[in-house]
Amino acid sequence: MNARRRTALVRVFRRRIVEVRNQQVAEVRAAVGGLTRLQVLLLLAGSATIAFGGVQMLHLLLDRTAPVLGVGAWWLGGPLIVDLLVVPIVVITGVAISRFIPVGWRRDVAAASALSLLVSLVALPFLTGLGRRPDNPSLLDRNYWAGYLTLLVLIWGVPLVLRLFRRLRHP
Repeated sequence: MNARRRTALVRVFRRRIVEVRNQQVAEVRAAVGGLTRLQVLLLLAGSATIAFGGVQMLHLLLDRTAPVLGVGAWWLGGPLIVDLLVVPIVVITGVAISRFIPVGWRRDVAAASALSLLVSLVALPFLTGLGRRPDNPSLLDRNYWAGYLTLLVLIWGVPLVLRLFRRLRHP
């Protein structure tokens, strides 16, 4: 390949890269342009959190004393739990809600179901006593089942009570 042809190909390649970059910038501006200030703030906070986590993970992976298998388990464990456990539960719950719950109640039941699943995932280590040690009684020293069940009653009870108040107000 002669020098002229190579130079022409480089120009075409650079032009194409600039076109793609400009298109990407325009798409990002269009997406961000419709956001409120709060959404932009949350986007920036989330991006900063992800960047911080990435830097911490990089430090951990570059540390020669870090257990690579443990880091890999944490890195892969989250997506696997989400894909193999959470997504099927959400899909099954969504199908059940759409088939068995009356139309007027679907939004409340869907929100309560999603919130219950999230609370359950966070509460699971506490409810199972994961990390409890007999030599340190201050670890996991509460009745977590009572708090968890109280929170579930609130999650499911608040929409019910609000719906009853609306119905009493506007019969």
